[in-house]
Amino acid sequence: FGWRRHIEQCSAGFENFPLLLFAKLILILALSLFIAIKVLFLPKEFFENYHKKTNSKINSFHLTIFISIIFLITISWMLIQSYYSFIIPAPDLWIFNQSFWNSLHGNFMYSTRLHGNYFVVDHFAIFLVLLLPFYALFQSPITLMLLQTAFIALSVVPIYLIAKKQFECKFAGFSFAAAFLAFPALTYIALRHFHPIALSIPLLLLAFYFLQENKTKNFFVSIFLLLLVQETVALTVFFLGLWIAFARKQKKLGLIVSAIALIYFLAIVFVIQPSISGMPYKYLSSNSPLYSNLGSNPVEIISNIVLNPVNTISIILFPQKLGYLASLFIPSAFFALFSLPLLLIAFPVFAQNLLSAVPNQASIYFHYNAEIIVFVFLSAIFGLQNLINFFSKWFDKKMLLRSGLFALLSASLLGAVFLGSTPASLLDPLQM
Repeated sequence: FGWRRHIEQCSAGFENFPLLLFAKLILILALSLFIAIKVLFLPKEFFENYHKKTNSKINSFHLTIFISIIFLITISWMLIQSYYSFIIPAPDLWIFNQSFWNSLHGNFMYSTRLHGNYFVVDHFAIFLVLLLPFYALFQSPITLMLLQTAFIALSVVPIYLIAKKQFECKFAGFSFAAAFLAFPALTYIALRHFHPIALSIPLLLLAFYFLQENKTKNFFVSIFLLLLVQETVALTVFFLGLWIAFARKQKKLGLIVSAIALIYFLAIVFVIQPSISGMPYKYLSSNSPLYSNLGSNPVEIISNIVLNPVNTISIILFPQKLGYLASLFIPSAFFALFSLPLLLIAFPVFAQNLLSAVPNQASIYFHYNAEIIVFVFLSAIFGLQNLINFFSKWFDKKMLLRSGLFALLSASLLGAVFLGSTPASLLDPLQM
């Protein structure tokens, strides 16, 4: 299949910014802009007549659930097919399947590949314990892949509710949900078989939804579960707390969240894991290749970033990394850039990916973008609102909203065709 060849090529990662990728991104941007302008100048009566005819017949939430089910079925089919076709790359799925299987057979989370307990020698992903009962029902890698896909598919519910409330428009909720599921970086995570970090996507969205609804208890439950997903998520939660404190002006709540996240992260990285394993935290040790271009220990890495800004900027402005950023923001119609404080909650993950010496990390084709995707879409919601408020001096707000939603939908759908890995990529006339 075309999509299989496409994902195999993309998974290898780019060492530079290919001309063909650049052409595809420009095409997505140009077509989305054309559609947005076309919709903006359509007569109001066109939409009013359509709304009168369809308002009582179409339930936007039901439609959102329907496309979520289509996403779940399509991704599940592709994952199962890749499993039985023996084209799953080593070793990640092996590690998780063996760790789960060993947990049910007397050797808790042990991996022969890692030579130890996964929680001790790799990520402190305690949330995986909650998935053990599901795995016990059918002890197979397929169970893990389907669980991850279900988590991602459920993410559309908070996306729908947040967008619907922000714009007081059901179609806005559906549009953001549909664009989210079509977003190329998300589908690549879904097709990356199984990684705990993917489970943070619906939890982050739920935490933000409960925050917006002032449901503090539910918000803290979501934060608690988020911290259990993986210790690195604590850095994102820390920045979320800062945003709550200084952007939302809820200083007490925000500083409590940041303090909890920071204490948890430092405890895992510098106390719990090293004391149990007898070794430094894996991703900050001198043996880690992630930031070998900046130093061999945390102090050296941070000092080189701060004291040698020219080198830091040259690492970030590497052509492949510019292509990576363009591949994140163009399929979301650049709306995220108009709500920068919210987008910068994902700053720790952006920094990890852009400064890494491992090319796969600064790529939409791997699983390192889970938290980034969440805040690209949340900031896109509020970024579109900011744009509407700015241009409302010259245009009708409803027409601006429709124009923006069509721009977002076209950008994400075209992204699915030109950059994605689902069967939609079969429509790509520029396939490599």
